[in-house]
Amino acid sequence: MRPNTLAMKSRLLLACILVVSLLNACGGGSNSKAGFVRLVNAASDYSTLDLYASSTNVSSGIASYAVGSYAELNANTTTFNLKSGGSSATAATLSGEVSKQKHSTIVAYTTGGTLTTTYLSDEEGAPSSGTAKLRVFHTDASDAGNVDVYLIDSACSGLNTVSAAATASAVSGLQAVYTEIAAAAGGTSYHVCVTAAGDKSDLRLDIPAATFTNQQVTTLILTRTPGGVLLHGLLLDQQGALTKGLNNSARVRFAVSTSNIGTIATTVNGVSLGLPGVSGAIGPYTPVPAGALSVKINAAAATVSAPALAGADYTLLVTGPVNAPVATLIADDNTVSTSSVRPVKLRLLNGLNGAAVAATLAKDSNLVGTALFATASASAQVEASAALASLVVTAEGSNALQVNNSTTLTLTSGKVYTVFLFGPAAAAPGIPALRQDR
Repeated sequence: MRPNTLAMKSRLLLACILVVSLLNACGGGSNSKAGFVRLVNAASDYSTLDLYASSTNVSSGIASYAVGSYAELNANTTTFNLKSGGSSATAATLSGEVSKQKHSTIVAYTTGGTLTTTYLSDEEGAPSSGTAKLRVFHTDASDAGNVDVYLIDSACSGLNTVSAAATASAVSGLQAVYTEIAAAAGGTSYHVCVTAAGDKSDLRLDIPAATFTNQQVTTLILTRTPGGVLLHGLLLDQQGALTKGLNNSARVRFAVSTSNIGTIATTVNGVSLGLPGVSGAIGPYTPVPAGALSVKINAAAATVSAPALAGADYTLLVTGPVNAPVATLIADDNTVSTSSVRPVKLRLLNGLNGAAVAATLAKDSNLVGTALFATASASAQVEASAALASLVVTAEGSNALQVNNSTTLTLTSGKVYTVFLFGPAAAAPGIPALRQDR
């Protein structure tokens, strides 16, 4: 008896369909007309992100500073939507070309207070043997400004003594081309030092050990931090893993407002914040190890309960009598204004010892903010002023005080300022001081 040829063909076809289905379900990539897209969540503001191709969820729960798996999509120009994990609201939208058998990465990051996306190709050709390729993607130039990137074989703390040229200079946004760097088969380790453009002493990120292997292709993604000046780093291998290179420092400055005469010296986590100062002194920002803080004032331990977040900026306010000073850690927001109409940020920090009510700051007769003793007002976005601003502080027990004893102050667009109120409330307070924070 001849076999039933039609039945055999049907069973064979069914088996083939089953195999193809299983391959697709397991990411077998059997569809020769498909491309591959993944998501990097480089936004600290979003604990997780979901990626949608139009209305279809293709990647879920991508944690902050993590990368998802590639999703297989039909080759086409595709509208992608990003949503905060589990949310139905779209946080960002972009269009990207999904190409046959090509890989792409969507990088999501926050700049200017807005979730933003960039579509990157993961198809850069391999470099010559004995080298790797590196490019820099600076996502937060609007806050941190342009940066230089150095790859050296010694600690970033000694960068000023190293004659090596920058691997990347004055970077803003995504570099158009990769740079080839030496990379052995077993890997070559570098210290990655990111500085303000043209200033080796202004260190924004220190990655103490980043290893690049022979013919590796990597993108260094630089992202914002809470303070707006320091940066976090992510090393993304083309069609490979993501490695965190997060900042482990915070920046702290001291501000002295004691109720009697005497000098104050401060250290945080073993790092001196500068030369001793008398009441009214404001020190420069100094990088210190982030986390729990060990504070000393005139060599005596002082209690600061709050930790310092990595990448954040702070003012360590020292108040009270010189022989029994009190330390208060105040967070500083040095991100730039997001308003084109009010491009200056301004706040009041109240160090007026003995005042039980809030002090107020006004600009051109308009209220800017209020602050109780040993606190700072929220930063307000205000108009820039070219020698036209009148800043006045009003505090309990004193007449209105002109800042810096002047009615004409310049507030420059894109800058961040704090007005400091110092001294004892019972006596005549010192003249409030205007300080440009960045």
